[in-house]
Amino acid sequence: MFDPPIDLSDLPGYQTVASTRPARTAFLGRCSTKGNQDSRSSIAGQLAEACPLLAPGEAFTAHFWDVESGMLGLNERSQGSADDYARLGVPVPRDGGLRELLERVERGKLDRVVFCRPAVT
Repeated sequence: MFDPPIDLSDLPGYQTVASTRPARTAFLGRCSTKGNQDSRSSIAGQLAEACPLLAPGEAFTAHFWDVESGMLGLNERSQGSADDYARLGVPVPRDGGLRELLERVERGKLDRVVFCRPAVT
């Protein structure tokens, strides 16, 4: 297993690029179906673990999270409606789930994603 953060600087062709704009960093969280894990404390706890991984002065520009089985394929994820997720009462904003995050990455709207594993109970 790799310890976070993973250092890729020794890969062939690795280059750093100076940027004058702040990094667009997203949070990604996930917990098991609501019957197996408390989504409110799990997602909030993952966000709390992810925040120290940000650079000084940096903030998450988007929050993506799902409450579902980890065994689902990509096309089966993020199926709940906004109302379904609002009823869970998770105290973390939600810009979508994994599928929406990947769409935003494909459009070049994010620079990096921070993910913390959910606690296993």
